[in-house]
Amino acid sequence: MYGSVVILCYVTMALLLVLQYWSNKKLAELQYENKAQTDKRIALVQNIIKGIRQVKIRMQESVYIQRIGEVRNKEMQIYGKYVNLKQICTALYFNAGVIMSSAIFLCADPSTLELGKVFSTIALLGYVFNFSVLYSNYALEALY
Repeated sequence: MYGSVVILCYVTMALLLVLQYWSNKKLAELQYENKAQTDKRIALVQNIIKGIRQVKIRMQESVYIQRIGEVRNKEMQIYGKYVNLKQICTALYFNAGVIMSSAIFLCADPSTLELGKVFSTIALLGYVFNFSVLYSNYALEALY
């Protein structure tokens, strides 16, 4: 029974690597989108500063405050999506070893569970997991 559980854990690690690739690509897109929104806001503020006299004469402060607020709200929504995705992925990556260890206990035949085999399997999977999935996340983040 241990063979199928270990294969299941390796398949799970492979799926997590694919998830890491996708999530890091999505995080990079969100960072780019956030920077684009920030650039829009900065350009708008620069235009206001350049034409502040005309803005004051025409009493358009509220219009420009509203425009800046809209751009800033969009910027913060994008940043919120980025932070939420980053936190979900981090929690998943750091707890995946525990989840896979739980799968061993749930899937293995209770009559064949021997303490030494169980803990050596968990230790091996934890080591392989930390090396292959968790640390590869840093390498994948560096790509983007």
